[in-house]
Amino acid sequence: MDEETIKESLDNIINQIETRKKAIENDAKLSDMFSSLFGEDPGKSNNNEIDITVSGMEVFKRLTEMKEYKHVDKLTLRIDDFTELSDEDIELIKSSHADFILDVDNIRGATSEILGKLENIHYDIDFDIYTSENPYTTEEMQEMLEAIDSFKGQIKSKSTDFEKFMEIYKILILSNDYDFAGVSANEESTQERITAARSMIGSVLQGSVVCHGFALELKQMLAYYGIESKFISGSNHAWNQVKIDGNWYNTDLTADYSAIRRKDKNALKYCLLGDEEFYQDLTPEKKMSEIPEKCPADFPRDQINAHLQDLEERKSMQTGDLGKGILRFVNRKN
Repeated sequence: MDEETIKESLDNIINQIETRKKAIENDAKLSDMFSSLFGEDPGKSNNNEIDITVSGMEVFKRLTEMKEYKHVDKLTLRIDDFTELSDEDIELIKSSHADFILDVDNIRGATSEILGKLENIHYDIDFDIYTSENPYTTEEMQEMLEAIDSFKGQIKSKSTDFEKFMEIYKILILSNDYDFAGVSANEESTQERITAARSMIGSVLQGSVVCHGFALELKQMLAYYGIESKFISGSNHAWNQVKIDGNWYNTDLTADYSAIRRKDKNALKYCLLGDEEFYQDLTPEKKMSEIPEKCPADFPRDQINAHLQDLEERKSMQTGDLGKGILRFVNRKN
């Protein structure tokens, strides 16, 4: 982030703080006037906090040096991933007087050590519906990270990005179940099930998802293991784009999960496709999605299909006990 962008961001934040301060002061004056006129206390406003969002660690550092910072009650710091945080940054976040939410695009670089140092803050993960209302606690993040980290034993040393991707893809097919009660149009659905099926807790720990949860979990798992991907939504569906060997591909984990479960002979049909083949029935939207990349070609199908036998063998070994989340699946396999 260049100096001009940082200055512009800080100017906007200071303006927000000053505007909120004035609004709170005016509320207090009105409250005092009401009390003096009617002899009653109208009660405190439910919106008397100064809540701001800061994009980037450098902007946050500069903000902490400014006198206006002391007035902030709640602060959301937006970063791409945990690799952006130095030891100095972690200490600065720990020392914040404000209620702190770390808003991350993905969990790349997250470790139990970092989470342990930031034990008193909360976490918001992009596209995770649960955290939009209830940011994860450190304990919840550590539990999910333990499950994701347990997967390391499934990836061979010196694996290519494609090999890592396929191993993750297969495990997510086998460790999840589609939760029909998590579909909002289902008469058996509840708000709790709808939210969980679109969250990391629902996917990683419970193995109970809808398409949104599949795409969210795949994006976060790939990020943790160093593979770039995107969460794409549209046409009442969610899927991913994945970058392998410098090229982008579309992939629909939900569709391939369904094909495997119904023993479709054309399983893994929607794995790493180019745009021409993939977008026959789907249209991306920008409201809840990252901007799609151009995907000019399919990944070689023979390399993908070579994983079908392994996937079917694992599935047959786990008959009757599929789903239930990554940690329990990995433990069963071992």
